[in-house]
Order: sequence, then structure tokens, then C-alpha cells
Amino acid sequence: MSIAAVLGRLAGVRQSRPGQWIARCPAHADRNPSLSVRETDDGRVLIFCFGRCEVESILSALGLRFSDLFREPFRRDTRFRPIRNAHAANAVDVLVALRQEILVLQIAATAMARGESLDGEDSVRMALAADRLACIAGAAP
Repeated sequence: MSIAAVLGRLAGVRQSRPGQWIARCPAHADRNPSLSVRETDDGRVLIFCFGRCEVESILSALGLRFSDLFREPFRRDTRFRPIRNAHAANAVDVLVALRQEILVLQIAATAMARGESLDGEDSVRMALAADRLACIAGAAP
């Protein structure tokens, strides 16, 4: 789904800087915009509520699924390779990757804990996150 389609479902949208917007969070009674929305270079839509709403609650209020935040369907990324030399990797890049993959697993675990089943795309993405975390862990000294 495109960033424009996500923004079209929100109220009080305004651009805060190039490629980033702020809007009223649909998951709580938000008078002042507290939802940050931005698009990454690879087309992912990132959302964060400064009022601490869960991503699942925001997506539910928008009538979206986690997979809707990605432009292309989930698939194994054959370009991803384990970090051979952890010291050569930029620590910030590693932490960003860790945060992203942990978030994927957290969202899937929360859905499963509520008794929801994951569809095929979400299951594949969860497996990819687990693989990536294992690669990162394997590169640690």
C-alpha cells in the first residue's frame, strides 16, 4: 500500500519534513497530532504514536493489516547476507535492523497470543525476521 493510501485514512495530516508526516492517531482520542508516519526508501510505511498506542491498535482503527505497510508482498530477500565482520558493520545500522525485526516478531506474537492466525504472507515475514535475527546473533562476537 502506498504512503498516500495510508495518509488518506488519517485525520489532521500535515507534512513535518520531507517524506514524513504527523497526524491524529486513530487509536485514541487525539486532539493534537501524535502519530508520526514516514516512508522508507524501499517503500515501507513506518508509523509511531507518541501517545504510546500499539501498532496493532492503530492498524485496526485504520482497517489495515501489518502487511499493508509494505509496498510489495513479503518474500525471502536473497540479498540479505549475515554480517561477516560485526566490527565493520555500522552499529546504528545493526540496531535499526534489530529493532525492525524484533518489531515484526512482536506484532506476530501479539496477534498469536490473542488467538489470531497469521496468513501466509505474515508467516513468511515472521520466518524472515527470525532468520535475520539469527544471522545478526551469529555475527556477534
